[in-house]
Amino acid sequence: MRPAGLFSIALLIFAVPAGSQEISVSDKNPITITSDSWSADNKTQIMTYSGNVLVTHQEDTLRAQKVSLKPGDDVLSAEKDVRFVEKNGSTVTGERAKYIKSKRELEVTGNASLETVGTERITTRVHSDTMRLQNGAGMASAAGNVKVEREDITVRCGKADLYQAEEKVILEGAPFVKKQDDEFHGDIFTIYFKKRLLIADSGVRARFFVKNTEAEKK
Repeated sequence: MRPAGLFSIALLIFAVPAGSQEISVSDKNPITITSDSWSADNKTQIMTYSGNVLVTHQEDTLRAQKVSLKPGDDVLSAEKDVRFVEKNGSTVTGERAKYIKSKRELEVTGNASLETVGTERITTRVHSDTMRLQNGAGMASAAGNVKVEREDITVRCGKADLYQAEEKVILEGAPFVKKQDDEFHGDIFTIYFKKRLLIADSGVRARFFVKNTEAEKK
């Protein structure tokens, strides 16, 4: 019977300067990591993968230039050119990320961006300071300088929760919605993109422009 921790101890003996390395860091619910090189700190037991790092977990992939983790821990950290692709095709990019394996949850900070395609093949783009992706629930939460773009709709707010299966977004933090020339302000908005429906909970202010009137045609 192999002693507990033997695998991680064996990995800590070596520091590989170059060459692609592919290592499965868990026998149960495995994560596979490929990189140009990797090294390990004997004191902290933190393993660092560098250069064209590819992390594969179930059907999700995470790419970055640097990934760090401690064998046995549930969290890994990624830095520089982070790009996470869900099995449904949704893509998140940013400068730094933390991935929680057991929850399949990703948090991206620094120029975070989410791009997802709905059932009608319409793309929704979300930009923010921080993006948290809850893979199992198909939910993304954006916070800080949020901007949402979809067709002729542009949204700015402090916080947005995007539910991918329902193709809806809940907006908080002084949301401002612009559809062509029409503008909407409020406290909380819910937009159902597929139904083309906007619901305002309270404090709504709207500005409409009448188009294609008889006067405009003359």
